[in-house]
Amino acid sequence: MRILDLHFLRPASICLVLVFSLFVSSCINDKEKYPADYDNIPELVSIQFNKEDDRDLSISDLFTHVSLIPLDNTDSAYIHPGVPIRLAISNDSFFILEKGNREEVFVFNKDGSFQRCLNHKGRGPGEYLIPTDILINHYSQSLDVLTVDGKIISYSLDNLEFQNEILLNNRNSLYDNFILINNHKYVLYSRDSFNLSVLDSRNNSHTIIDYKIPTWLQLSVYSVKRSSNPLLAPTKEKHPLFFEGWSGILLSIDIDSSATTPYMKFDFGKNNLSITKLEPNKDAFYYYNFMKNNTFRFVGPFTSVLSINSKYYINYIFKGIYYTLIYDCISNKYDVIDFTKEGLSIPIGYSDGESLYEIADPKFLSSFVNESVLDDNNQFILQSLSEDSNLVIIKYDIK
Repeated sequence: MRILDLHFLRPASICLVLVFSLFVSSCINDKEKYPADYDNIPELVSIQFNKEDDRDLSISDLFTHVSLIPLDNTDSAYIHPGVPIRLAISNDSFFILEKGNREEVFVFNKDGSFQRCLNHKGRGPGEYLIPTDILINHYSQSLDVLTVDGKIISYSLDNLEFQNEILLNNRNSLYDNFILINNHKYVLYSRDSFNLSVLDSRNNSHTIIDYKIPTWLQLSVYSVKRSSNPLLAPTKEKHPLFFEGWSGILLSIDIDSSATTPYMKFDFGKNNLSITKLEPNKDAFYYYNFMKNNTFRFVGPFTSVLSINSKYYINYIFKGIYYTLIYDCISNKYDVIDFTKEGLSIPIGYSDGESLYEIADPKFLSSFVNESVLDDNNQFILQSLSEDSNLVIIKYDIK
């Protein structure tokens, strides 16, 4: 297991209001302790981050091209800004799940033109109550939809016709995210119960993964929108990964043994939010006051983690602003970025394995792009947008 010791001392410039919520059981077993192997890591690779080594990067240092894809601004295609969304990317289409308002999947061509909308609400075959996540199933050429009522429903990528569905045997947990491991196995995650499980679609067997954190740690430390799935499908790694977010730890999931082991830890030195140092089994006010008084001292949770071509792209919060960490697993080099030379943030939202994508409200587009990083065509697109425009997909082609 590798530890990245990332010490950074750059000043922050803005303040983000953070809301803490804590769920503490009235009666907690004394045996509920934080996993000991998180503190005792056998193999360490320490990377010191010195202030003098901080590179002042521009967008062109990281990406070959940045393009804007405005989505059709018709009534049928309009997606309300501010609602939780998910993005799945196929070879020729964007699939956007809007959660919390219309509960529909919008399908757009790669140029942003509207194709169709998936709205199969109900309790029958091929119907859902509330969708929670979507993914592209390249094995069956389908859009797979995870639903709050315990289904995985597959629709054809071509015309969104219903193909089949899987009823989850373990329907006590409300699953928020899922990934596809192979042509018949999924890993699912529930934020409500901190539950990880493996689903085998061949026999509908549902195995709970050996992952548990103490009840007193089942807290939500920041009310920030997590833009990416905490599950990472295996690429260069043998097993899928799960990132806890608040601990800076990536866990490897062995789907055969249903066990998790620490794979990598991002260590921010004195700025670590060391949950393990908290006294267990205190009342809610103890944890609330600790978080409230130490918000700007510690690195906040990872809000997004993506793995692309042997690199990790991570967003997290420190001193009220978003930082981006880019770590190269081959060279063991990394960059920590608050703003680029152009004064822009780098959002880590989604990927198709080659490029980064983010979905932005036109009102806040200036945080991520400006004319200095766009070619003539995309400058024209930027100038044509207004605050009343539909959402915009930003595509970053990685070097």
